[in-house]
Amino acid sequence: YVALTRSVNRCYLYWGRLKPNSNVYDFLASTSMSGEDILMKDKKQIKFDEARNLAHWAEVLGSHADIKFSKFHQEKIKPLIYKDEDESDLVKPKAYPAVSNSWKVGSYSSLSRTHSDVSFVPEEKVHQSDEEYVAVPVEDLELKEQVPAQGFYKFPRGSNPGTAIHEMFETIDFCDSSEWLEVIQSKLLRFDLDGGSKDTDNTILKERQSACFDMMSLMVEADLLPEHIPSESNFCLREITRSQRIDEMEFYYVIKNMSKHDLIKVFEKHYPEGHENFVFARDLNGLNFDMEDGILTGSIDLVFEREGQYYILDWKSNHLGNEASLYGKEILKNEVRHSYYFLQYHIYTLALHLLLEQKLHEAYRYERDFGGVIYAFVRGVNGESYNGLHWDRLPYGLVSDMKALIIEGRSVEEILS
Repeated sequence: YVALTRSVNRCYLYWGRLKPNSNVYDFLASTSMSGEDILMKDKKQIKFDEARNLAHWAEVLGSHADIKFSKFHQEKIKPLIYKDEDESDLVKPKAYPAVSNSWKVGSYSSLSRTHSDVSFVPEEKVHQSDEEYVAVPVEDLELKEQVPAQGFYKFPRGSNPGTAIHEMFETIDFCDSSEWLEVIQSKLLRFDLDGGSKDTDNTILKERQSACFDMMSLMVEADLLPEHIPSESNFCLREITRSQRIDEMEFYYVIKNMSKHDLIKVFEKHYPEGHENFVFARDLNGLNFDMEDGILTGSIDLVFEREGQYYILDWKSNHLGNEASLYGKEILKNEVRHSYYFLQYHIYTLALHLLLEQKLHEAYRYERDFGGVIYAFVRGVNGESYNGLHWDRLPYGLVSDMKALIIEGRSVEEILS
């Protein structure tokens, strides 16, 4: 089919009695049998009139100006004669430059999938019953016994519900909740999270719709900056208008050196022993990616501006437990490490930094204008504490050195000197 429909100049199609049984051309040429006859009968028992079929093809194909039908006779076909190697004129193959295996189009996801703990788990279909989900404890931490799930803690887990949550936040107006319920319902229906056919009275749909609304209300009212930031400087998403935000900001940038070992050295320079992010360099060592140059791409959930400062916010629907206390600072820090989210927001910070440099030129200074990165674990945000929120702000020296290494391709020795 491909040969017949994609040929540019000419296509040769050969039909011959290669095997004793019938072939597809016999069936296509047959005028005495219907498709149903062919399906119902034993193919080995079907006999065709070869002369009649040959005449059929000659008549059908011969009537087309661009098709030539001809018969081949064995005596006219030259036999293939093997030429002994000693008599061959050997020509040295042309040398081509080696293609580097390190050049790739990569992203945070492709880089982080290479760590030693990865195992393939097929995507499971989202269950309609929340009780079928079992909470997964965070590794290396003692979590208290789980309490029964209530409210948004009961919301289904997995990639499908997570995408639904992302789209809800992407669609709503943070400043106006009048259309939230409509948005939530449309996303629940779109992602088959409405309870299914068994939910005849829409009980599950209404329960999840209400839980999502309450979660989103807490999220947009929560103070986004950590407790050590003066309260008068704090703010919430309710203050961010549509014109101040970009949802799903995509980026593509050419990289010249993404060597894991060089990146670790740069991290060690800016996160020395005693720094709260000191462990990040050691964690990077657990990755096995071989991408060193190519194109790095990604999509940042939310970029927004407030009072001249720019922030990155990423929505996380991870289930760490059924209480807000299980989404505290240390537990989230462990989750950020275990899932390599820290690598994600270092890449995102560099991407936004490059964009702001390109767009604002001399009017932009990282130390003054970059507000930070916020990872919102939406199941744990309760509005009463900083639970559910992980905040970080990379030192300018690290961002500058990442640019020099990854974008400009400068040697790590030069950067460390």
